Amino acid sequence: MSYSLKEKSKKVLAEEINLLSKIEGDGYPIVLAYPNYYKVGMSNLGFQSIYALLNKEKGFKCERVFLPEKEDEEEYRRTETRLFSLETQTPLSEFAILAFSLSFELDYFHLLKMLELGKIPFLSQERGERDPLVVAGGPCAFFNPEPLAEIVDVFFVGEGEEMVLKACQEYRKAQEKGKNRQEALWHLAQIPGVYVPSFYQPNYRSDGTLERIEHPADIPAKVERQWIKNLDDYPTSSVILTANSQFGDMYLLELSRGCGRSCRFCMAGFSYRPPRFRSLEKTWQMAEKGLAHLDKLGLVGAAISDYPWIDQLCSRIRAKGGKISVSSLRVDSLSEILLTALVESGNKTVTIAPEAGSERLRRVINKGVQEKDIEKALISLNKYAIAHVKLYFMLGLPTEEEEDLRAMVDLAKKVRDGLTCKGRKTVTLGVTPFVPKPFTPFQWEPMERLSRLEEKVKYLKKAVQKEKNLQINLESPRLAFVQALLSRGDRRIGKALLSVYQSEGNYRSWLNALQKENLTADFYLYRKRAKEEIFPWHILESGLENNYLWQEGEKARQEDFTQPCPLQGCQRCGVCGKEKKND
Repeated sequence: MSYSLKEKSKKVLAEEINLLSKIEGDGYPIVLAYPNYYKVGMSNLGFQSIYALLNKEKGFKCERVFLPEKEDEEEYRRTETRLFSLETQTPLSEFAILAFSLSFELDYFHLLKMLELGKIPFLSQERGERDPLVVAGGPCAFFNPEPLAEIVDVFFVGEGEEMVLKACQEYRKAQEKGKNRQEALWHLAQIPGVYVPSFYQPNYRSDGTLERIEHPADIPAKVERQWIKNLDDYPTSSVILTANSQFGDMYLLELSRGCGRSCRFCMAGFSYRPPRFRSLEKTWQMAEKGLAHLDKLGLVGAAISDYPWIDQLCSRIRAKGGKISVSSLRVDSLSEILLTALVESGNKTVTIAPEAGSERLRRVINKGVQEKDIEKALISLNKYAIAHVKLYFMLGLPTEEEEDLRAMVDLAKKVRDGLTCKGRKTVTLGVTPFVPKPFTPFQWEPMERLSRLEEKVKYLKKAVQKEKNLQINLESPRLAFVQALLSRGDRRIGKALLSVYQSEGNYRSWLNALQKENLTADFYLYRKRAKEEIFPWHILESGLENNYLWQEGEKARQEDFTQPCPLQGCQRCGVCGKEKKND
């Protein structure tokens, strides 16, 4: 084992403040893996919450591991050191369970690298009784796990608090009873929300589409997404404080999950239904705990300004001398108290997400934001002398035309010109290519072709360069191409993923890998799906009715508005009708 890597891990630990009461001692060995760098993983509240959940359970000991920085990776390879955990520097291969938290499709490459560095076989079928069980949870696991179905042994479908602990307990019991790996997997597959892909076999038609998914009679036909009915049952806030993270100066706490706005492109908005809000009192308890350590609180949720008690919460935090930070705000639900708290906290930048430049296209995606909302927001921003505004947009949305691109630039100019504070005023456009995601009304839609996206990127760059105090950050269309393959792909894409990783490839390598597997980008990305097509992710039961999603897609074409979720007494999307299954 490399001495320098071991000492570096100890240094990282020494710079942390661990708020858990139980961090020492023996227990069933689990290592929680975040397939990205430490500073990214430690900024993920879901990762920290599962770490806390497992470590609070008697008889378990959960450690952490992250993707090594480049220089550390080189040291691992040079010294032939197996990738090890942060807490005790134990090689990953010596843990009973290796659990990945998957938030982004592009981190699949990092997952493979961590398996390689840990000397753990890539493919599930190649692992033996002595290898750790490789499991995965997080957003990607319950949107579409299929590209990793031959790599990951077990997926947690839904919110981890509902099944992770139970699954780990079941696997430990199976091992203690002397059951082999296959027998233990059978027991795991009986747990609601636990997906064991090796028990399911997809069959394809001659045109490449799915015909059916076969499974043994004693294995559930579909895996039902699990979700927490009452967020108050699971306080979710920082359990480890470290300056070495993206949010190192703040204590994170979760206000809500899900969003009822029904934006038709938003996978999180649909797959985290129903929208739920933590009570003010429970939220305040977490806030008080955080303020005992740091003076800034990072408020986490899909739409912070929609939190019903945001004004009361901000007032309490301000009264305690605390500061707040949020990711982005909706222009149609800004409050004076929230803005005051943000400005007093030293925030000089406000981030809002119109998503589309024209009102027409915002109607298509059901964003629910009109020009008058933006004009009203500008009045509030000027009141607080905000000088920098970030605007998030998507590129290549269904029905998008060149006039919508012009409207995007025009809206940015309007916001810039509407700012009245003294000094330099800047508006930054953050532009991301649109990827049609699973479990959304746009899952049947084709993605904009790469060549066309690149043309639109050139247009936007040129248009923004002509303007003073306008800046633009553009996500690479080629990265979006890869993300789309991984988010919309089936198990066959998994073979291409492994091939690209092993060749250390790029976009061209993807084309070669697809060709090698007799696959095409046209099939996965650029064709309109039929309503009745079986998608790779249909092995999962999200609770959403397929007819509802299809109808929302039809309403998009008609530019019809869908009201936000009423939160109670609604049956229109199907999720709340299945509520009792998750009680």
